Amino acid sequence: GVRVLLPAVLACICSVHFFPSVCYWLAHNFFVEEATYGTTKIVSLSLIPQLAQLIGLVFSVFTNFTFQAMYEQQEAAILAIFAEVSCAKALVEQILLVFGGENRIPNSRCARALRCVRNYCARDLRRRGSRSAQQLRLAIKSEQKNSTSSLLQDPLEELLFLSSIGDPSDHVYATVKELRKIRANRLGALERKLPALHFFILYGLQALLLLGFIAESASAILKPDFTLSDLQLQTAVFAISAFALTACLRVLQDIWSPKSGAYNVDAVLVTSVMGLEKQLDGLLGISTPSY
Repeated sequence: GVRVLLPAVLACICSVHFFPSVCYWLAHNFFVEEATYGTTKIVSLSLIPQLAQLIGLVFSVFTNFTFQAMYEQQEAAILAIFAEVSCAKALVEQILLVFGGENRIPNSRCARALRCVRNYCARDLRRRGSRSAQQLRLAIKSEQKNSTSSLLQDPLEELLFLSSIGDPSDHVYATVKELRKIRANRLGALERKLPALHFFILYGLQALLLLGFIAESASAILKPDFTLSDLQLQTAVFAISAFALTACLRVLQDIWSPKSGAYNVDAVLVTSVMGLEKQLDGLLGISTPSY
């Protein structure tokens, strides 16, 4: 909320403070020119309203497209998280059935397979701070005490290796394959779709839109019937417009990254994964850390 409201409030305060002086400065330095015999002539500004309307139309189209794209990305991310957690729970049930439920024995295949799923939840589902494209190269250090190799291991790959010992399990393989597919959908949904240049364009259009409003107000100052009440009304309208436009763009930029900010999927992710982690910790006989 602070990342959205603070810039908008600052824009509103700056608008109230600087708008009248900027309008007077523009009106007397750019919109009035010297004519012959010491008289003055007001510059024609008939194209400014049409230009402001055109910029507002382009800004509306860009904003509408951006919001639609961000909303679809947010929805896809949440649905992918639900599907991945459900598939991981199904995988845990299959491990208990295939490996005989020897989950309390530390070095049993069942316990090792459950630890693989636990590592997957803790270090992949909860992983933050990296781009989704980089996270596709899932690499987790082996936590086996007797391991002399420093190679990085994929917990799902290790789970497939455990399921291939003895009688291979087609059910576990199929579930892991489906989990990898859903994981790819989640990472794809969490990846930023729009480049940073897109938001630079939006902020540029916002600045042009506000400059057009200032130019119209500055031209109105030169009218004979212009009063101080008119200037105060224009200042209030400009401050409200600056607040609304800045808040709108900050919301869009906050949704731009689904893993950070006020509009993130972290709350949904933590709530969904917590139940699975408690189930795994109970099966392994370890205490669940608090988040």
